[in-house]
Amino acid sequence: MRGGDGILGNRGSEGSRKASVASRRKWLKRRERWLVVLGVVLHAVYMLSIFDIYFKTPIVHGMDPVKPRFHAPAKRLVLLVASRYFLVLSAADGLRADKFFEPDSEGNYRAPFLRSVIKEQGRWGVSHARPPTESRPGHVAIIAGFYEDPSAVTKGWKANPVEFDSVFNRSRHTFAFGSPDIVPIFCGALPHSTWKSYPHEFEDFATDASFLDEWSFHQFQSLFNRSKEDPKLKDLLLQDNLVIFLHLLGCDSNGHAHRPFSSIYLNNVKVVDNIAARVYNLLEDYFKDNRTAYIFTADHGMSDKGGTRFDCF
Repeated sequence: MRGGDGILGNRGSEGSRKASVASRRKWLKRRERWLVVLGVVLHAVYMLSIFDIYFKTPIVHGMDPVKPRFHAPAKRLVLLVASRYFLVLSAADGLRADKFFEPDSEGNYRAPFLRSVIKEQGRWGVSHARPPTESRPGHVAIIAGFYEDPSAVTKGWKANPVEFDSVFNRSRHTFAFGSPDIVPIFCGALPHSTWKSYPHEFEDFATDASFLDEWSFHQFQSLFNRSKEDPKLKDLLLQDNLVIFLHLLGCDSNGHAHRPFSSIYLNNVKVVDNIAARVYNLLEDYFKDNRTAYIFTADHGMSDKGGTRFDCF
């Protein structure tokens, strides 16, 4: 009997141990599940916190514009004082600094007019763009004064999701001609603007894109030709606080399609210099008052492989 009791007692004890082990395993599995759920939740919170902290727009709204109390000694710095002067802003998209400064195979400089301005009367420098080196954020930095809005990630980096102020907004009137990817960003909803952009079909990477720069110049030239027969337009052009924006996309398109060492790209640098000379001569002959400020710059450079890079003119 004692032996039988012992056997039954051992079996009962073994069964209780198995039940205890099974219960412990279930508890461990539940704990593992909760740990996994907790880990997923914590990682999700961490990921969302990154977007909440770093991908928020730096633009501050609700501030009133402040007029300068004193006359600036450098009266021609229109972008700083925005007072009674005429600004011509020309952007050579994708222009590399080294290709601008270096001579060609015959020892002649590709940009003789702008080089003469640098040596004789203008201020110059090599600018270094911040990533992303794309046309839209580059032009926003030049015209609006801030780098890429991190919240643009919600728009696939193709648009600014938050409205922003710019030099164009503070002008009496803005005239803009150029790419359909750039000009409408600043002038599409601007009431005091006159602008025109070529169709997207014009941007053909299989051809020489320097004709896009010529298109922008011809629109600019026709504006002043029309003013000779349009008194209202002429009166507007004689006002203060005007901005003319020429977007020259040729170097960017030719650099991507043909690379910056190609003859097409290098010739486009000459085209840009020629356009700058014609713009200068046209305005000086038209106004004859020596009260026009000129800014020539590029939003980004061009890498050897045809991609954008940081150094530009």
